[in-house]
Amino acid sequence: TIVDIVNPALPEMMDFGACTDVETVNYPAGTYVDVGTDQEYRGICIFTLNDNYRGGRYYNEPGALLDPPMGSMIAFNNVDINLHGMEPVYDGDLWVLKLYFKRITEAEIEELANDPGNSNAI
Repeated sequence: TIVDIVNPALPEMMDFGACTDVETVNYPAGTYVDVGTDQEYRGICIFTLNDNYRGGRYYNEPGALLDPPMGSMIAFNNVDINLHGMEPVYDGDLWVLKLYFKRITEAEIEELANDPGNSNAI
């Protein structure tokens, strides 16, 4: 699964405890993501799926600017504190794959580790 591929690249921390949601998002020209937080989630991974667009750079406060090439992944942890957003897409459509993570308890980690059919464990 995608989680099996992503897990080795993530830091071993509780913010990336379990992947709870996955979505593909299209950002057409003129769209942007206001600075904000994803309070329901603790970690988010974003994969850039195409390169035929202009704009759409990600940023976080206090000012890192990220322009990942197609096929790369960026991740934000502590997303209720780490404010982040995306500049406007100026031309074309930006397509991304987003994976959302939540913290899990020690008991949930143990349960996931003992379930051979589950790939969401850290």
